[in-house]
Amino acid sequence: RGRTAARRHGIAPGHHVPHARGYDQWLDPNRAPLRGLHAAIPSRSLEHQKAATHRSGSSALPSPARMSAEMCGISGAVGYLDPELREAVRRSDATQVHRGPDAMGNWASDPASDGPGAVFFHRRLAIIDLSENGRQPMLDPETGNVICFNGEIYNYRELRSELRRAGAIFRTETDTEVILKAFAVWGREFLRHLRGMFAFALRVADERRTLLARDRLGIKPLYFTEIPRSAGRSALLFASEVRALLESGLVSRRLAPEALQTYLWNGFVCGSQ
Repeated sequence: RGRTAARRHGIAPGHHVPHARGYDQWLDPNRAPLRGLHAAIPSRSLEHQKAATHRSGSSALPSPARMSAEMCGISGAVGYLDPELREAVRRSDATQVHRGPDAMGNWASDPASDGPGAVFFHRRLAIIDLSENGRQPMLDPETGNVICFNGEIYNYRELRSELRRAGAIFRTETDTEVILKAFAVWGREFLRHLRGMFAFALRVADERRTLLARDRLGIKPLYFTEIPRSAGRSALLFASEVRALLESGLVSRRLAPEALQTYLWNGFVCGSQ
């Protein structure tokens, strides 16, 4: 069922990289059925703490007011797009305005194309390259690939130098563009090279597929769920927060008792949920 859903949505199956030293993991729809809400986040405070530690050198958490702005936010949908689905993602995006006070942006695949498409929304907290060049979703003009990214790649300068030697052309100073170029040069193996905390959706233009990925520790949250659509079709919604998915109006508010138990006991949700 997962393989069929992946093919229907145009989502490329991913893989774990067990020997990589970075924090990378593919959210692979082949590994478990897409039922209910799926999440990968140990604890909400970990996202804020890692951001605060990286910037200040201190492990202390920032104040609650500062914590509400220490992040970007991503949301989107993959599948057969229609006006209702696009409006649902817009509502999800509006719920995450607190995550990105500096800018917002959106992108959608060509509506005239046959087959499943994608729509991305982004709320930006500008950290690297504060200019307009860092706005997202970001397009790679060489490949046509598009990324919607939340996080920080700590070794992006080293990767930029290595990619330039491989022929990559850069137009910004962002770590976001480094991810785009890394995928263009190394393919799916690019995750082995990333050191940092991240969650992103990357639309692969020539394959018309969308990759969802997040760091192995789950510091940056990424929630997703499959929803039924008309004519036997379905779509995949994703967002940085579960309440953004609920705000779409397309996700039922059903509690999973087993998932709640593991969250209360471990601080994160175990298993396929």
